[in-house]
Amino acid sequence: MVFGFGKPKPVKETEATGEIERVYHEIKQSMRVSGINLNFRTWAGFDKFFPAMWDAMRPLVETRAFEDAADQIRAVSVGLAEDLGALDVQSQINLGESQQYQIKEALRLYHYINPKLLVLRQNQSDWIRLIGKCFKQSTVRELIVKR
Repeated sequence: MVFGFGKPKPVKETEATGEIERVYHEIKQSMRVSGINLNFRTWAGFDKFFPAMWDAMRPLVETRAFEDAADQIRAVSVGLAEDLGALDVQSQINLGESQQYQIKEALRLYHYINPKLLVLRQNQSDWIRLIGKCFKQSTVRELIVKR
């Protein structure tokens, strides 16, 4: 349960319309990614709350400080991963060239986006409180609850 309001159904990019489609477009532009992460697709299940939350988050996402924080997390993570040593799995599995490419690209995307998602998640509860201050309590409940 999220906020005691049940589990939202993630909204696929291909099924997004209206405000959700707008937010997805802005997320891809602001975060410089080609797809929408499951975190955002799940939040989009709260079709009234999600646009309000994104509108509160977007100014932060578009700052140099946000990028710097994600870069710092990425650099520390890479250092820690390098300390583990390389895995020799490529010789243990037989993948075609296309499969190898797809795996490398997926790992590159996660390497890029996960630190940004961590920075967002760290601040998410602050944004929810901020939204709550901007609206009456009953309005926040209406934003979260679908319908």
